[in-house]
Amino acid sequence: MRLQIKFTPLENNMLTLPLEKYQQVLQGAIYKNIADQDFSTFIHDVGFQYEKRRFKLFTFSQLKGLNKVNLKDKTITFYNQISWTISSVLPQFIRFLGQSFLQTEFFELFGQKMVVVEIRYIDSASIEASKCKIKMLSPITVYSTYVDRIGKKITQYYSPSDPAFSYLIIENLYKKYEAFYGQKTNDQISICPIGNKHKKIVTRFKGFIINAWSGEYLLEGDPKLISFAYDVGLGHKCSMGFGLFEIIKTNDLT
Repeated sequence: MRLQIKFTPLENNMLTLPLEKYQQVLQGAIYKNIADQDFSTFIHDVGFQYEKRRFKLFTFSQLKGLNKVNLKDKTITFYNQISWTISSVLPQFIRFLGQSFLQTEFFELFGQKMVVVEIRYIDSASIEASKCKIKMLSPITVYSTYVDRIGKKITQYYSPSDPAFSYLIIENLYKKYEAFYGQKTNDQISICPIGNKHKKIVTRFKGFIINAWSGEYLLEGDPKLISFAYDVGLGHKCSMGFGLFEIIKTNDLT
């Protein structure tokens, strides 16, 4: 289920965010605006467990709207109306957020007041296609970690051209599914990059450098798994604002 929010900055129709804290600010606003505090604490501190991993099972898009990046100051400024999409497999997560945004006079992003103009709910249950062309609303990141010979922990990120990219995305999705439903699935799904226009996006989150990729992909498999991926996002670090996609074409992709 998704929540699409349209809002405007209260002062001077401008919102300025530091590039190095951009997604951290958005994630913080989500936790702060979940109407039920106990539920917010559960998502933030507990989540859904698969072996030693815990999944939050939500993701969000980058902000969309007229903007300008100032490389000197390392900021991005948005003007006038801004749109934002938040997605989760948990309907109550989306309802609590929608309730909060509707009932408050304004919400804050990096200390700046935003006024909600419009809220829209989208139900993923309407997805019936087994083959979808998708476009990333926030880039996909996928990686593995290992310890080198001197004991240093290394993180290796994979690009869409690497076979490990698609494999690890699907393995991650199966783990999320099992964490949420409490059982494995026999349904199959695959992801394949389309074309070669996959831009590398380098992001800093709480001091860590994250490599991610935009672009278009072919998602093929059981509609139930496609719907699940639509809700929870693809790849790693989804709750930090990675892996959200939109479906731009279904089934007849010839």
